[in-house]
Order: sequence, then structure tokens, then C-alpha cells
Amino acid sequence: MLLDSAQPLLIVLAVIGGLVIHAIMYGPQAAFVTEQFPTRVRYAGSSLAYTLAGIVGGGFAPLIIASLFRSFHNTTAISLYVLAALAITGVALFAARETGKSPLEE
Repeated sequence: MLLDSAQPLLIVLAVIGGLVIHAIMYGPQAAFVTEQFPTRVRYAGSSLAYTLAGIVGGGFAPLIIASLFRSFHNTTAISLYVLAALAITGVALFAARETGKSPLEE
């Protein structure tokens, strides 16, 4: 909605807000992904998971977003797409195992 306003200050605020949220998420992401794998396959597992997630999430998202914008001519559909992606992420986070109190060696 801030991008639809076509006001430069609101667009800058939207970008800054998005980057702040991204930075908050990006910090603990490496530890979270890494601890989902047993010690003997931790490096390969986290590397593959991070790379494949980047390919799927980062590869198809621009195509989906461009298609949504072409079809609906506004950003509401894009916002709904992002909300759906966030909901899927939330479900995956709740399904992930907590390993904070587990020893590193298994």
C-alpha cells in the first residue's frame, strides 16, 4: 500500500521497514537452519537447505509477483502472496524441532 501511494517518502519508509525486518530475520537464520541437522551431516544439510530455499523462494517469487501485478494492476495481491508465504513459514517454524538444549554431538 505504501508503494501504491507513489509518494517517495512513503516508498523509502516501506523499503527501510522491509530491510529492518529482513535483518532481524537474517541474524538467527544461519543458526536455526544449521541446528536442524545432526552433527555428521550438519554442513551439507544446512548448505543444501539454504541453497534450495534460495532457489525456490528467490527464483519463483519475482515471477509470481510480476504475474500478480500484471493481472491485478495493484499491490494488494502481492501483499496477500507475501502474507501466504509468511503463514507457510510460520507453520514450518512451529513444526521445526527445538535443539537449543541438545548437545552438539549426537
